[in-house]
Amino acid sequence: MEALLEDESISLVVASQDWHPANHVSFASAHPSGTAKPFTSFDYYHPLQPDQPIKQELWPDHCVQGTRGAEIEPELAEKLEAITPGCLRAAGFAPKTTDEVARGPTGKEVILVQKGDDLAADGYSAFSLNGNIGFTNLPRTLLTWRRKSSSHSEPSAATDGSDIIDTLILCGLATDYCCLRTALDARRFGFRTIVVEDGMRGVAPDTVSSAWEDMKRWGCERVKTADEAIRLAQTRQT
Repeated sequence: MEALLEDESISLVVASQDWHPANHVSFASAHPSGTAKPFTSFDYYHPLQPDQPIKQELWPDHCVQGTRGAEIEPELAEKLEAITPGCLRAAGFAPKTTDEVARGPTGKEVILVQKGDDLAADGYSAFSLNGNIGFTNLPRTLLTWRRKSSSHSEPSAATDGSDIIDTLILCGLATDYCCLRTALDARRFGFRTIVVEDGMRGVAPDTVSSAWEDMKRWGCERVKTADEAIRLAQTRQT
């Protein structure tokens, strides 16, 4: 992940953050039965889709808004804030003073996407809520984003398409849930999608294996390391 943050060819960094309210639908502790166990699942109906069931996996309470469990890892957060000061303000992150922060690469921007913040719907993907009943700000951001000029104040005026986002390099947690759903959504929105094996960890071997197969079937390109991903991203697809 650090190699990706430091590479000058990468213009936009998207940090996704689970940001669940207390009693979130994904918490076993919040299940109406009062006896549900983590790592089981059930079907439920969201008010926006009352006739179509959504499968919901149950988890231990995690990433509750405003708690330590929801925080972005401090060392990573400092690196992100060094690139775009204030980018993690919505996450409640208090960066060091400007004088204490080592400035990150120029010509790069960081945005924060908070997901899973709907009490009645989970959101594995950084693009959408489960069941596609809603979307985060990420699709619009990626489809309308333009590379900033060296002044960091104005979009560039490239006419060869080099100022737009067409390739995503994906890493994070967990391979078989959030990474999988984000990768598939990226392909649905038409982005070339490169997934970095060394930058991901999964929940269980069986679901991880299935996730890799699903990503391959959807046209994601799998590499071992960040350096391989960077080199691959600089090649044209045939």
